Amino acid sequence: MLVAYALTYCGFTLLAISMNKHFRQIVPLRQNLSPTQEKWLRMAGWLLITLGLVSAGNQFGWANSLVALTGLATVSIFFLALLLNFNPRLIPASLLALILLTVASL
Repeated sequence: MLVAYALTYCGFTLLAISMNKHFRQIVPLRQNLSPTQEKWLRMAGWLLITLGLVSAGNQFGWANSLVALTGLATVSIFFLALLLNFNPRLIPASLLALILLTVASL
């Protein structure tokens, strides 16, 4: 379950970073993303969310995987929205901590 959560959180984070407004909040640069960078970040985000669906499908069975992914997506978007509103500079650290926690649990 932690792997599916990590994949969905990372996917939604990449989708948020692909928007210029959130990119400038998270990354302390004043540059905008190029259209090519936006496209690659969006594709990587959707790929991670799809991998989260596959991970949930393998863990919960394919009949329950959409329900599990919906719950995981809700929780990950909630925490991402809180971080974007209150302290967007913590998002890279939260990504790193989540990835390390997931690797440690395997």
